[in-house]
Amino acid sequence: MGFFYGKTLLKNYLMSTLGPKKNKTITQEKHLVPSLGNLTYWNFNAAPPPKPIHYHTDIMEFHCLVKGQRTTQIKSGDKYNSYTCTGNELLFTHPFEHHGNIQNNQHPCEFYGFQLILKNPDALLGLNKHYSNILYHQLAHLPYRQYKNGDVTHTIPATGRSTFFLI
Repeated sequence: MGFFYGKTLLKNYLMSTLGPKKNKTITQEKHLVPSLGNLTYWNFNAAPPPKPIHYHTDIMEFHCLVKGQRTTQIKSGDKYNSYTCTGNELLFTHPFEHHGNIQNNQHPCEFYGFQLILKNPDALLGLNKHYSNILYHQLAHLPYRQYKNGDVTHTIPATGRSTFFLI
């Protein structure tokens, strides 16, 4: 399943679950997928309000920008680095990384976000221990913070299909 196919499935799921609101969040308590935190869809026709600096314990967070522009600050050492995503880009944060978007003006944008809970690396997303450990290791060692659709492919051993990102 590719990134765009995955985001279409996510959008359809969010629409069928929460109706036609512009901003939707499905919590883990509602979707019941092991190791998956919040699933979010946001569509801002005007610049969204700033998101305060925060962090997540044992959670890796992914923002998949469909269109528009979004700038996020992520703390590295004693300073914050800014990352600007435009359409068809993905940005992620690791557990305990301080991040938000308070320093730059925001722009209208549409994006999906999801959280992967990494508390138990042996049981991610209902995978068996072997595949869960492979996924955990690959996520922990991603070489870049930001990806444009088409930059990265990964072959799923069971299917032989290439993906941009697993959802």
